[in-house]
Parts: sequence; structure tokens; C-alpha cells
Amino acid sequence: FAIYTVNWAGQTFRAQHHHKLYSVKIKAYRVGTPGTVTVDIFAGRWTGMDIAPVGSALVSGTFDGDLITDDVGGEWVEITFGSQIEIVPGMDYVIVLHCGGGFPDSIHWLYDATTPTYPRGCRNYSNNSGGSWNTEELHDHMFEEIGRSSGELQYGGCELTDILFSGLAPHNGEFSIRRFFKNNSGESRTVNEVGIHAAGAAYVDKCVYAFCIAR
Repeated sequence: FAIYTVNWAGQTFRAQHHHKLYSVKIKAYRVGTPGTVTVDIFAGRWTGMDIAPVGSALVSGTFDGDLITDDVGGEWVEITFGSQIEIVPGMDYVIVLHCGGGFPDSIHWLYDATTPTYPRGCRNYSNNSGGSWNTEELHDHMFEEIGRSSGELQYGGCELTDILFSGLAPHNGEFSIRRFFKNNSGESRTVNEVGIHAAGAAYVDKCVYAFCIAR
């Protein structure tokens, strides 16, 4: 799809998980020297059979269209945003591309019109600078949206040290607990845990009980 002046292109998406959006990738090529290309993220809203961006752009970025390939096979271009927005699962969003110039100096965003595999979005386009939009539900532009989940903590096991018990059963005692985890969220996180549960066997009635052994 050729993007220039009044011809804008969009791709909708609907995330499955809550995350912060850091960047998007598109696969595109240039014709001539299109100059600066603007990439906006909008909220999307269905009206009848069409989905369109609504309101103001939630975040915007740019790239130099003169520097990408002119091969019609295209190349992947990543646009990193200066600030991050929260992507809410189940809501529709639209990636919108636009630039100046005319057809001799345009950006061509590749799309799949035969067997698109992305089920939660579709391609749309505008011929009047975003005034109105047309939707191609069976087409998908080639894109990726990249972010980090606020919950990306990988938990490992625990290590007990300095164990000290005294007296007859049931025993009371003290020990130190060291919890292992890896923070993949890209942000500082505070982890609070309130207890450790274990299973204990009662041989008389052949039952297994869960109980809190530390807090």
C-alpha cells in the first residue's frame, strides 16, 4: 500500500496481555525519497463494518524513509517511542503511518492479502488524511508490536538457612528464607510474600494436610 500525502495506512491489533508498548516494527520499502515518516498509535473503535482511529494519538514516533531499502521485498524497520503507553488487553489499537510527498516519493507498507495469520486485527486505510477509514478485514500489514509486561517476574525456588528448632513436637523455630527470582520487566519491582505452605502427612488417618509453616 502506497503511503503519501493524503493516503494513510493502518493496522489494528488487540493484545492478549497487559503490557507497556516500547516500539513497533513494520516491513516496508520506499519509492523515491519520502522523507520523514510518522508512526502513531491510536485507540481504535468499530463503526459498522469499519474500524478507525479515535481521538488523539496515544504516542508517536518517526523514521527517515529515505534510509530504508527500495527493494520491493521490503525490510523490517523498528520505530522506538520516546515514552511508553499501557496496552490494555481486549481493547483495539491502530498503528497509523503517514508522510508527505506524492506517489513518486512514497512508503509502501507490505501486507498479506492471501493467507494472513493474525486473528486479532486487520489492515485499514484512509484516502483523506485520516478523515475516514476503510477496513480490509481479510488483509494484514506486516508488523510487530514490542513491549514489556509489568508482571514479567520469573520465580525460582527458596533456600532455607540458619535453621534452629527446639522443644518437642509441634516444633517452633526460626530460619532465614532466601527467594530467587529474575526481573524481566525492565523496571524496579518490590516483591512481597506472606507465607510458605508445605504438605504434611498424618500416618494415622492416611491423609495429607497443607499448612502454613512460615510467615
